[in-house]
Amino acid sequence: MKFPRPWQRSVRILAVALLLGAVMVLALRLPLDETHRDRRPEPPKLFGDAPHCSTAVHVVRHAKRLEMRGRLHAERYPYDPQAGVVAVLLLREAEGCYRRVGLRDEARRIAERVSKLATTVQTDYASSRLALETAIERERWSGIQSEVGQLLRFTAHLKQGRYLDWLEGIAGKAAARAGHSQ
Repeated sequence: MKFPRPWQRSVRILAVALLLGAVMVLALRLPLDETHRDRRPEPPKLFGDAPHCSTAVHVVRHAKRLEMRGRLHAERYPYDPQAGVVAVLLLREAEGCYRRVGLRDEARRIAERVSKLATTVQTDYASSRLALETAIERERWSGIQSEVGQLLRFTAHLKQGRYLDWLEGIAGKAAARAGHSQ
């Protein structure tokens, strides 16, 4: 039986270490989302079907409460994306309640407010998605983390879904890359 010389073993270990190092460098240099590009799910819609007015006995009182809560959430929207989403949902339900009892002027007033707010929220949601795509393409790790956080706040009411899972995966990769590059 022939034993390798000590220097031959060291050369083999060094070669394996260099090979592993080269593989890690190449893996870190691949675009962040290269493995997920084909599997990227469609972003969910923030607002589904209009919520129905609950079967409250005092429909008008219930509508006014919904409207008040919706207004309060709308005021918080500049500071919290989820507040804008909740405001739209509450105001849409209030609109349905006003329609249910025949208060058309109130329903129309609320519908106009909902339309404006929903357009603003949808535009900001799309803008945040575009900013995330740009940050991914440019490998700006802190930008990726920031935009993922923003998108998770926009979609917090959805609780689960493929897009949310994808966002969390991207956030994890960005955190790992940001930590590795420091």
